[in-house]
Amino acid sequence: MKTPAPMANPLGLKLIVFDLDGTLVDAFADIAAAVNHMLALDGLPPRTVEEVKQHVGRGVRRLVAGILGTEDEKVLDEKVRVLTEYYRQYPVREATLYDGVAEGLAQLDQAGLHLAVASNKPDVLTRYLLQHLGVAQYFDWILGQSDAFPRKPAPEILHHLMRNAGADPSQTLVVGDSETDIEFARNGRVPVVCVTYGQRTRKELEPLAPDAIVDSMSELVARIADGSLFSPTTKG
Repeated sequence: MKTPAPMANPLGLKLIVFDLDGTLVDAFADIAAAVNHMLALDGLPPRTVEEVKQHVGRGVRRLVAGILGTEDEKVLDEKVRVLTEYYRQYPVREATLYDGVAEGLAQLDQAGLHLAVASNKPDVLTRYLLQHLGVAQYFDWILGQSDAFPRKPAPEILHHLMRNAGADPSQTLVVGDSETDIEFARNGRVPVVCVTYGQRTRKELEPLAPDAIVDSMSELVARIADGSLFSPTTKG
C-alpha cells in the first residue's frame, strides 16, 4: 500500500493552537448537566444547553456568574465548588469529538506541525477529556486553566507556546469558536480562524472579523494545505 503524500504547508505554519470546547470537543451537554445540578440544589429551574453555551469560554467562574447573574464572591466560591465537583465526576457522559477532528489532527500532525490546546477548562479535565477521546497523542502541549498562566484572552499561554515551538506570530495560528479566542489571538498578534459549529454561528462571528471562518475541521485542513485559508470565500 502506498504511503500518503505529506500534506503541503504553503502558509509556512509551525504552530496551531486549538481551543477545546466548541472547537475540538462538543462537551456542552455535560457542562449543562453540571450547571443544572448546581441549580437544582437551590431549587432553581434548569437551563438548556443553548443557554449554558452562551456563558462558556472564560472559565468556570465566569460561567457560574453568567448563569446566576451575580458577582457575589462568596456565592461564586461556593457554586464554583459545587459545579466543579459534579463535573469532575461526570466529564464525559456525552462529550464527543466534532466530525473530522481526529482525522484532521492526524493530517496536521503528519505534516510536522506543532499542535497545542489552550483552554479555560481546568487543566486536569482538559487533559483527561483529550485522552478519553483518543486524540491527546497529537498534541505537543495541552494547557488548561491553572495557576501557571492567566486565562484566555490574556496572551501569556500563546507566548509560551510560540517560544517552545520556535514560532513567530506569522507562523502561528489560533483556531477557536468565540470572541474569547479572537481576543486571545489578537492579544498575541496571531491570526485566528473560527469554526461555525461551536459556540457561535457564522452570522455571529462575521462582525467579530476573525481572519477566516470555516465550517468544519476538514475545511480547515484543506485550506491550510492549498494555501487558501485567508482567501475570501463565498457562502450561500
